[in-house]
Amino acid sequence: MTPPIGCRTTQEGVILQVHAIPGASTQRIVGLHGGRLKITVNAQPERGRANKALVEFLADALNLRKSQISVYRGENRQQKEILIVGVPQLTVIQRLEKYLG
Repeated sequence: MTPPIGCRTTQEGVILQVHAIPGASTQRIVGLHGGRLKITVNAQPERGRANKALVEFLADALNLRKSQISVYRGENRQQKEILIVGVPQLTVIQRLEKYLG
């Protein structure tokens, strides 16, 4: 059984706990890291490029618009909170679990 993905529902939307790894050779969901979704992106952490790549990757993975996803906390850290609006928490979890096998 896969451990739970770290996320919660707030008034703003769903907050997803992410451990981001910038500068990787591929963009993918690696697994879980301390309850956070571990995601690699190929962009470097310069001038927000890695955050932009992370948002674009999650939008594609969750089948959402980029405008529905933003970095809520941790813009300059690997430990991030991602805000997802317009979709319930259960849907977010179900869409992400297919990447965790």
